[in-house]
Amino acid sequence: MNTDIYPSTGQGLIGNNMYAYCGNNPVIRADAEGDIWYIIIAKAAIGVLTQYAADVVVNVINGETGLDIFQARSTTGEYIAAGITAVIPGSGVGAALVRNIITEGITSIEKEAAGETVDAVKLLKDVAVGTALDFGFELISNNALNKINSKLPKNYSSYANTTRKKNPILTKTQIYQSMQRSIRVNRFISSATSFGIDTFRTAITVD
Repeated sequence: MNTDIYPSTGQGLIGNNMYAYCGNNPVIRADAEGDIWYIIIAKAAIGVLTQYAADVVVNVINGETGLDIFQARSTTGEYIAAGITAVIPGSGVGAALVRNIITEGITSIEKEAAGETVDAVKLLKDVAVGTALDFGFELISNNALNKINSKLPKNYSSYANTTRKKNPILTKTQIYQSMQRSIRVNRFISSATSFGIDTFRTAITVD
């Protein structure tokens, strides 16, 4: 059995286990239907949406009003880069560096096509600054998400024990439904927090 080639194979305790294919459960999590493409498309769409949300934030900060608030500020190349880099797996400085090289590469090609001169020194500086920002915000995001996820029910038994202390008359079905609602709310808060942090980070670099 060979190790997986992707650095983001696992999650949580198996995050650095390169043998942990499909979340360490390749039988149950097989992708015979090719659904991974839906996930890739969804991630790319979220990347583009994050870029647009950052544009809106910058418009508000700049005092735009009316429909001008919703005007896109980023270039086509920046939107393309946002979609592509959103699906690149991995974390840490290495992954942040790759994403920023791709972003600056795409935007540089766009500028060259428009007849603009690309400053190599500024390009390298933008890659370095972008990498540092990405890695810093990744640490902030991970810390926030860890705190949010720590509130998740560990298992039914512990959740039921805590819930029954507050309301002893609840049935098993009611407790289970309550636990599922708690999980859904937690996941929503987690996703919203991640999106908000990503949007703020992107807004910093929007012209």
